[in-house]
Amino acid sequence: MLFLPLALLSVSSSFESGDDAARFSIVSVPTGATVYLDLDSIGVTPLPKYPIPAGIHIISVKKPGYVQLDTLIYASNGELALRMVLPGGAEINQAFEQSEELAVPLYTEPSPVSIQRPPTPTPSVPSPPPITQSTGERPASLLANGSLMAVSEPNGAVLVVNNAIRGETPAVLNNLRPGAYSIELRKEGYEPYTQTISIKAGGIIRIVGKLNPTSGTVVIDVRPGGAIYINGALRVKETDRPFTTELPLGVHQIRVTNPTLGNWEQQVEVTGGAAQRILVDFRPKRDESVAVRTPPNQLREAARPQGRMVDPDSTYTFADQPPQLKGGFARLNSMASYPEQAARRGVEGKVFLQFIVNEKGRVEQARVSRGIGSGCDEEALRAIRRAQFEPGTINGQPIRVWHALAIEFRLKPR
Repeated sequence: MLFLPLALLSVSSSFESGDDAARFSIVSVPTGATVYLDLDSIGVTPLPKYPIPAGIHIISVKKPGYVQLDTLIYASNGELALRMVLPGGAEINQAFEQSEELAVPLYTEPSPVSIQRPPTPTPSVPSPPPITQSTGERPASLLANGSLMAVSEPNGAVLVVNNAIRGETPAVLNNLRPGAYSIELRKEGYEPYTQTISIKAGGIIRIVGKLNPTSGTVVIDVRPGGAIYINGALRVKETDRPFTTELPLGVHQIRVTNPTLGNWEQQVEVTGGAAQRILVDFRPKRDESVAVRTPPNQLREAARPQGRMVDPDSTYTFADQPPQLKGGFARLNSMASYPEQAARRGVEGKVFLQFIVNEKGRVEQARVSRGIGSGCDEEALRAIRRAQFEPGTINGQPIRVWHALAIEFRLKPR
């Protein structure tokens, strides 16, 4: 069983640039205790400068006749030192009497703290009464609390426990009393992640919060140049360089105008994740002897002059006629099954997909741009790869074009 190190006396760390791993030192009172790193034995105390990978680890210290102590540590590059007193036999009574002094809560942050080399261990516990006077039972305080390991994707989120800020992820909180806790992870540009956990005496709870972005990056590259409108609002009056902007998730209307070459307009679904690049190329090919010009006030959805032959080797980000799903969404939904894991956990939501529809209407390079996990992402990919489309076209010619849609997983009400 894992329980909190109420006999933890001191923790110190140093961080030096250029180190690939942390160097972990531990001393104990008494010495000669076996040290376990993530349940694997790594030596006996005193143990100096043992290399450990960066990250969160479980440290256990055991010695026959003494109470086993466990703790969580967050290791970064540099040095980390630990000193522990192991209650055992009559020492248990002494530890119980001094439990408030020995019960030092550990909150490990990834930021540097002051360095101190651990002193040479010298037993300082006074001689206790004979063991025959002890009840032989472990003090309840030694097993009273639990621990929390919080990680987020991406890291660097603010950790809020019961409406109180407790640091940034990755974070380790020890000495939490048993009971229910509300957990919230906050990071600018992402939706908050919330979860309720139950801490048990001697237990360790690990949570991994996947943060979903609230906006996405769109890069609009106009060649040879033009004005850019988003949702009817002028964003750039004239540019010949890629224009980068952040847009809320969802569908946006993008229009590009060139005073001599015409207009281009299309709806774009912003899904977050990797930046979405939109190329609007008004330039004619070299083999074209005539370039048809459209007045600026005449809206045209094609990004190239009318009559332009498409390049069969290119993959486009737009089309005069976008791909059309054969059978509609009803047929696509019939291809997907609700994952048992997601149903058991009550997971619901939309899985956003990006993929190429080739000139034959088949799906290629399908990927998840925003998922919900628990098997739903994999099931959505499996369904879209089986789907058939009417291919997208430019000037009536089938093309390879990027497309996006979302598959919703919704549990039936009981």
